[in-house]
Amino acid sequence: MTGPLSVGFINNFGGSTLGGGEVQLLALMRGLCEEGVRLRLACAPGSALAAAATEISCVRVTEIDFEASMPRVLSRMAARGLKGSDVVHGTGFLTNLVARRVGHILRVPVINGVHVMPDAARLDGRSWLEGIARSALDRSSRSRVDRFVSVSQAVASALIVEGVERDRIAVVPNGIDTAAFRAAAARPLDLRLPPAPRRVGYVGRLERVKGCEHFVEAASLVGARDPGVRFVVAGAGSLEATLLDAAALGTVADRIDFLGHLHDVAPLYPLLDVVCVPSLSEAFGLSAIEALALGVPVVASAVGGLPEVVQHGATGLLVPPAHPQALASAVLELLGDPGQARAMGVAGQRQVGEAFTVEAMVRGYLRVYEDVLGAAPASSPAPPSAAE
Repeated sequence: MTGPLSVGFINNFGGSTLGGGEVQLLALMRGLCEEGVRLRLACAPGSALAAAATEISCVRVTEIDFEASMPRVLSRMAARGLKGSDVVHGTGFLTNLVARRVGHILRVPVINGVHVMPDAARLDGRSWLEGIARSALDRSSRSRVDRFVSVSQAVASALIVEGVERDRIAVVPNGIDTAAFRAAAARPLDLRLPPAPRRVGYVGRLERVKGCEHFVEAASLVGARDPGVRFVVAGAGSLEATLLDAAALGTVADRIDFLGHLHDVAPLYPLLDVVCVPSLSEAFGLSAIEALALGVPVVASAVGGLPEVVQHGATGLLVPPAHPQALASAVLELLGDPGQARAMGVAGQRQVGEAFTVEAMVRGYLRVYEDVLGAAPASSPAPPSAAE
């Protein structure tokens, strides 16, 4: 390779908002830019990601309609947009498959980012049959991947169980720009919340896999014991109406605020005494490190990568998933012991500063890129699949 490193990303997240994975991708691209890396991005047309990436000086954006294009056409369009890349990097299930095809076309190494646990799709409502089909599709072209990058040890272990060789997996945890996030948190929240002596919040998608139904149920249990607590739900999703109905029937109908999707969620965290992450499946837990970065203790489900982020008894408390009673008890424990909660917040800030910074994430990905470029790419000799 001559000249600066060039990385081509593929992401198909559409719409006017950013998901957690897209927030992380933007942070990674900004960090790589500062390291002198040239970037290309193939993404959904008119998406918030496309708009945000266009503002990064070293990124060249190509917009592709992922929904309307056939796989072969989609791969060729992405290959044209990413031509000149030294490495092709997929960021999700579909884009990982596309990256494998693009890597074959361009004859460059392929990185597959893995940001979810294998059970997430099933818990989010996909059928068992669809899961079997996705797994078969993944296995059929897995040999083209030079490196799988998982966001946690839990994801790496799941990949090994699924048959991926250990030496083809790298673990690079997500990271945040702690200084920028704290500065953003200091801005006033663009909403008026009722005053409350104590406030507990949920931040995330309103989908079954995130366990938000259990948060609303736990809120009723906490509210029945402590009438001074208010609750906040920040996020949007298919369960919004269901959650509103459940809240209306609970003991905290007049003490739970549904804020919808917040474009800037950082200013909300300082208003919370405890953040709950009640996921049924979670590869990492971005809202957990956001809360910890601002000194807010976390109560989280002991699933997936969350135990790697939330240290039980040190930066927060871990509880069984789908267990609103345990969630409520942990929240009440922290609310009842402000000294313990403050100590956990301080420890959380220290942990994020040591392990979950954007700088550490960028260094991790640079090591992966350098590693695969120093070896013969697995994608080059692989023959085309029957679908090509």
